[in-house]
Amino acid sequence: MIAYLEQTLGRPVEIRSAPNFKVYIERAIKGEYDIFHAAPHISAYMEREHQAQRVSSFTRKLKGHFVVHRNSPYQSLADFKGKRFAYPDPLAVITLLGEEMLLNEGLDPDRDFVRHFTTHNNAMILVAKGEQDITVVGITIYDNMPEVVKKNLRVLKSTNSIPHMMFHARKDLAKEDVEALSAAMLAFTKEGPGNVFFSRVAFGDMEEINDQKIKELTRLADLLKNKLGTQ
Repeated sequence: MIAYLEQTLGRPVEIRSAPNFKVYIERAIKGEYDIFHAAPHISAYMEREHQAQRVSSFTRKLKGHFVVHRNSPYQSLADFKGKRFAYPDPLAVITLLGEEMLLNEGLDPDRDFVRHFTTHNNAMILVAKGEQDITVVGITIYDNMPEVVKKNLRVLKSTNSIPHMMFHARKDLAKEDVEALSAAMLAFTKEGPGNVFFSRVAFGDMEEINDQKIKELTRLADLLKNKLGTQ
């Protein structure tokens, strides 16, 4: 994707990230990224609260899988009360979706589990090794996990689906730059320049961000805003 953007836009493209979700969001707010690729609740929050400009979005729906060891005897979320729960980052959308489902089933994430925060990949590896009892991870990351790990895992339950990850530009990026960037990204499809990319990662395809997508993410953007206010 980076090579494609450099060639299409005629300028160098540099990748930057952050050590965690909180710092990533803080840097995006400061405008340190001309374009940022983020989980959908962050994208919706940045658009609503910090006037980020729409670029493009992946087409596949996103949801979380509650994952256990293949030989685990557990059959329901209630079985994990008091057990070891490996979470992604506290601000990850999959964490929020997982907590929503636990609360809807009468479970308190803060009280009913021994929580361990890590990355999606590490969480699955820990469960596969038997060092954690359960995790909740994004469907795309689960699908892309090497089979040597996935063969030791079992999906217990899944969360509701939401729009997938999005690309936005910082609020003060020049209109002509946003238009050029958006045109380039929307042309990066599985039937076009993005065919190799989409054949290797389970993101579906590329499409526009519309109002309906952002509307679907309102409650999660609100949850993110509340969590940011308490950290």
